Amino acid sequence: MLSEIRKLVCCPDDGAEVIVKNNYLECTSCHRDFPMFANNMVEMLPSAFPQWNLLKDENNKAEESYKNMAILENLCIRNNIKT
Repeated sequence: MLSEIRKLVCCPDDGAEVIVKNNYLECTSCHRDFPMFANNMVEMLPSAFPQWNLLKDENNKAEESYKNMAILENLCIRNNIKT
């Protein structure tokens, strides 16, 4: 399973190739390990949150919009309204 997965992915930190080691993948450049869980999932999150250069309060506006959509969706579900 890991040998097939490794062909599809690269290190999220530096983009380098990953190789199979025991029950995990390892970056050939930074040597970071990516563990495999339940024989079908590899955790390959970046080590740092990306800098997206958001405008002031842009993330707060996006979060507020998401919450509003969730509230609206819950109302529609409770009232059997199809969206």
